Amino acid sequence: ARALFPALAFSLLAPLPARADIAPPQAPPGAGIAPGEELTQVRMVSERVMLTILPNREGEMPKARTEAVFQMRNLGAVEEKMDARFPLVFGESVYYSEMFPEISDIQVKVDGKVVATRRQMGGYLDSETKIPWAVFPVMFPPGQDVNITVAYTTLGFGYEPHIVFRYILETGAGWKDNIGSAEIVVVLPYAASLENVVLDEYSGYGQTTRNPQFSGNEIRWRFENLEPTWEDNFAVLVIQPSAWQKVLRERENTAKTPNDGEAWGRLGKAIKDVIRYPKGYLRADDASRQMYLEAVAAYEKSVTLLPKDALWHYGFADLLWSHYVFDVHWAGRQDVAGLLRLSQELNTSLTLDPKNQNARDLADTISYT
Repeated sequence: ARALFPALAFSLLAPLPARADIAPPQAPPGAGIAPGEELTQVRMVSERVMLTILPNREGEMPKARTEAVFQMRNLGAVEEKMDARFPLVFGESVYYSEMFPEISDIQVKVDGKVVATRRQMGGYLDSETKIPWAVFPVMFPPGQDVNITVAYTTLGFGYEPHIVFRYILETGAGWKDNIGSAEIVVVLPYAASLENVVLDEYSGYGQTTRNPQFSGNEIRWRFENLEPTWEDNFAVLVIQPSAWQKVLRERENTAKTPNDGEAWGRLGKAIKDVIRYPKGYLRADDASRQMYLEAVAAYEKSVTLLPKDALWHYGFADLLWSHYVFDVHWAGRQDVAGLLRLSQELNTSLTLDPKNQNARDLADTISYT
C-alpha cells in the first residue's frame, strides 16, 4: 500500500524511562507511601532541577544531562538516619525493560560529598509493582538542612524530530508536608522559543507543562507549596537539536545567499520537517502557523529560482497538501486557490520527472481523497 506522505522519513525513538525525585525509605510491609501519610519528619524544602539537552547527530537519540538539587530539613526533634532512594526506572519501564533501560550513570552527593549507591528492588506507589532503586545512606539532624544532589543522563522519546523529556515529581509526596518550592530549568543548545518548544496540546506525545518562561537558552517553570500527584509530573516537548540546527543553518544560508534556490528549498523542507507530525498533520500552535507561512515563502523562492527542479516542486506540493487536507478539507472548509496552487506544483513536478514515485503517490492520494 502507498503511504500518505511517502517522502517523509521518520523513525521511532524508543520510549525511555522518565526520572524522578528522591523518596524516603519504603514503608513497612503492607503499607504504601502515598500523599498525606507522613512516615518521616523530613521535609523537602526546595527542589531545583536542571535538564540540559545535549546536541545530537541526525538519527541519534537525544540525551539530556539532569541535575536535581534537594534541600531537606528535619522538622522533628530526633535525628533520622535512613536509606533514601531514587527510582532508576519509572512506570511502563517495568514491563518493557529492553526499551526502557535503567539509569546507568547516577551520582549522588550529600552536602557536597559523593556517597555510594546500591541497587535495590522495591515497590513504587503500590505493593505489587517492583522497580529498581538507587539506595544511599543519609542522616538528617533535627532542625538542620541537608542538601542532596542527584545527577544522571536521561534519554528523550518520541517520533523524531519531536522529542519529549520528562521528570517525575510525584515521588516527592512521601516526605513531610509539601514541597516548599520547586523549579525546573530546561537548557537548549541554542535560543529557546515557541518555535522549538512545542505547546501544541494535540501533539499526541504528552503536552508540555503549562506556563513556561523563556530566557535565552533556558525555559523555566516554578511551583510553590506543591503536594505532587501524577498530574504534576513534568514534560517538555522539543524539536530535537539536529533538526532545529538545520532550520537555523538554512535561515543563515538564505540570508547570506538570497539567490540560492537550493538553500531556499532546504529551508522550506527543514521547517516542514519540524512543524509536521509523522501522520502528516501540522502542529496547531501559533508559532507553527507562522513557520508554515515561512516554509511556503521559502519554497516559492526555491521554485522561482529553480523552475525546472522537479524535487522542489514536489516538496512544495507535499507541504501544501499537509495544510490543505488536515486544516482545510477535514475541517469542512474550502480553499480553491490553495488547492489550485498545490495541483500546479505537483503537475509541474510530474511533468519534469514523470518517474518520481513520491510525486505519483501524492497524486494518487489527492485523487482518492
